[in-house]
Amino acid sequence: MKTLVCIWLVFPFAVFGQCPPAGNGTLKAEVTGNAVILMNDTAQRNCASWYEMQISQATGDTLIWMQNEQGGGAYCLCHFNLSVTLDSLEPGNYFVKTYYTDFPFPYGDTCYIGLISFTISEQNFFTSYIISDDYMSDCFPVGINEQGQLNGQFFTVYPNPANDKLAIESTTLAGNQLLTVINVNGMKLIERQLGDKQTQIDISALPPGVYFVRLQNDKTVEMKKMIKE
Repeated sequence: MKTLVCIWLVFPFAVFGQCPPAGNGTLKAEVTGNAVILMNDTAQRNCASWYEMQISQATGDTLIWMQNEQGGGAYCLCHFNLSVTLDSLEPGNYFVKTYYTDFPFPYGDTCYIGLISFTISEQNFFTSYIISDDYMSDCFPVGINEQGQLNGQFFTVYPNPANDKLAIESTTLAGNQLLTVINVNGMKLIERQLGDKQTQIDISALPPGVYFVRLQNDKTVEMKKMIKE
């Protein structure tokens, strides 16, 4: 009961809803010294999602890993690999209750993923733990050859980060290809039909930040993250 109260204090507007267990992904932990990498592999989410990792402490040995969705849209259904690295943990046995928010946060549902446990045995001489790194993979759509998507075999974007111009190179011309550039709020900013395997688009009007480049044809859809400097 103490843990539940703490969650509501940290995330007061969250509403706990029904979340399909199949979409939660696989939870793992890798410990190195007094640091741990918490992983959520092949989590099933909206293609245009982008998550901010937050860690809070419910009790002395129980942590909360919240994956807060910062933007998204129901363009397609994707898998993501997510992780967060905690450094300088005190020795002990830890339990991590893992959740993600369903856009729009903070008014959407908060979905419970599961529990991760791990042990820190190396002494920590610092006063408290910190988030030293977090990671979110590119989207690889559900129902397609996922290994091919992970290897970037459908299309690539470069340079990344980019300034004024962005090049898109596709490995196929199967059917009509629609290119869409989407911001973290799910808004379509650029949309263009492609007829060549290689093309270049002008992104000079976009403000600096994180964007998603989506390429879709009759058989395949894929989303990649792009940073505009």
